[in-house]
Amino acid sequence: PQTLRLQNLDTLHLHPSANVDVLVIQQLLKASSKLRVLEIYLPGPDILPTGAIILPSLTHLRLASGDSECTQIANHLERLECPNLTHLAFQAKRIVSDLQISIDFMLGFEKFLSRSRPRLRSLVLRICWHWYWVNSDWENAQIRESYQECGRLSRRVLSTVGRLENLFLSGVILDEQLFEEMASRDRNGGPMTIFPHLESIEIACRHFRVNPQVLVDMITSRWRQSGKLKKVDLRLPVDYERIEAYDELQKCVIAGLDLTAQYFKSPWVC
Repeated sequence: PQTLRLQNLDTLHLHPSANVDVLVIQQLLKASSKLRVLEIYLPGPDILPTGAIILPSLTHLRLASGDSECTQIANHLERLECPNLTHLAFQAKRIVSDLQISIDFMLGFEKFLSRSRPRLRSLVLRICWHWYWVNSDWENAQIRESYQECGRLSRRVLSTVGRLENLFLSGVILDEQLFEEMASRDRNGGPMTIFPHLESIEIACRHFRVNPQVLVDMITSRWRQSGKLKKVDLRLPVDYERIEAYDELQKCVIAGLDLTAQYFKSPWVC
């Protein structure tokens, strides 16, 4: 009877303690073949067992932790195979200040996407970064190169999830070319944009180095040409140019675009 109940389990929320038996979790997940919604709050880096766990019916997945760094949570993500996943939320609250962590995280996320090949419609990547040191050391060539490498990697990984309708990115390093490629093209204006189905986008970043005009062009072109973008929510650095003052963006808001632009009071508070 217990096995039968697990086979018919539709939704599972796991909030295990740090000393939980990983084999119990492995057996629980493997027995739940019809599991559609899974939420795991991770108290530490080694909760899921090694080896792949296939969840063929899973459509909604949320991984979160208040104590682990994003790369440690990504290690758990790499062990899951979810071919029918449509909604993924990933949240790490621990403050980190190493660009290599961003690179390792995106590489791990890329492995998950490559193995599962999910048709994601909603993606939330929320990471807590300590950006003050980057602002202080921006003249350092090595820091700039690492930052640019992170941005290129993020663009490469995100461009593979082309069915997205909703995208939320917090603390993810983004480069300017991503926003240039996101701008809608007219019928005679080059290749099809990435994220052609995007309806809402939220970006929260205390260290955002995209030219304001490029950001505005992406928003206004999508609003005018694709007809699908409905909501834009931005939380940008305190010293970033106030994009809501751009005339072309104001016209979109008047026409019905749901736009929110806020600016962090300090770059180092998570």
